Amino acid sequence: MASSIQEIELSEKRLHEILDIANDWALCNGIIIKDSSGSANAVCAPYSLFPSLVPASILEQAKSSMTEFSRLMHKVANDHSFLQDCLKNVIEVDPFINSLWNIYLKVREAGIKQPLMLGVFRNDFMMNFKDNTGKSDGIVRPEQLELKQIEFNSIAASFGGLSQQICKLHRSAVCVL
Repeated sequence: MASSIQEIELSEKRLHEILDIANDWALCNGIIIKDSSGSANAVCAPYSLFPSLVPASILEQAKSSMTEFSRLMHKVANDHSFLQDCLKNVIEVDPFINSLWNIYLKVREAGIKQPLMLGVFRNDFMMNFKDNTGKSDGIVRPEQLELKQIEFNSIAASFGGLSQQICKLHRSAVCVL
């Protein structure tokens, strides 16, 4: 049995057949977004056709870092002077940020009533290939990888609900290999 999708030989024709099956599955199972052309049409949300292998150590590092990232964002969100200083130039030129800032000021002026706060975050990571450590067999080993954080989102967390469906799509795509 193959341990990587790279070990499976697919003809261009077979790859397109699998892609067609996956796209149909995605459309039928809600992995969709509104077409960017402005029409009311739905298209497949972007997805990888096959799952990526992620070493357990890298996955654990990503998961464990979220506590610290969340604490940091909580502290930043509650430091009015810091926010005001950092955002003052953006507020002047970006209507969306200006609108958010005005909402924030109204809520702050009214006083925060609830005792708890909830942050919904999405943290994007990539696995970076550090080096080849002298190996030339073409197999990437966990010790050759490092985690790189590339983006932290507190607003654009909408695709989180698609993750279960993407997992099912990957299972479907691998089954038709």
